[in-house]
Amino acid sequence: MVMSPMKVLPTGCQYRSLTNNNTDMNIEEAIKAMQSGAKLTHKYLPAMGTQYLYIIDGEYVDSKGYILNKIDVESRLKADIFKFGWQKVESK
Repeated sequence: MVMSPMKVLPTGCQYRSLTNNNTDMNIEEAIKAMQSGAKLTHKYLPAMGTQYLYIIDGEYVDSKGYILNKIDVESRLKADIFKFGWQKVESK
């Protein structure tokens, strides 16, 4: 098991989670991966109405194929809850 970095809930409470997955990325790594064509997910993305995000020609695209408002997405991704915990979506 690996202990993840401290995380902050919307209520301001901090916690650490234990995970067996050491493929988690931080937000900077996630954005670079999306710019390279990877589809990434995060446990809080469903609250934004999508299962995963990726980037095509500098635009954020959701799991339904909709192009999202870049300013809106980037402002939401600045929240502490999105700093860690990003994972690549496995191809089926």
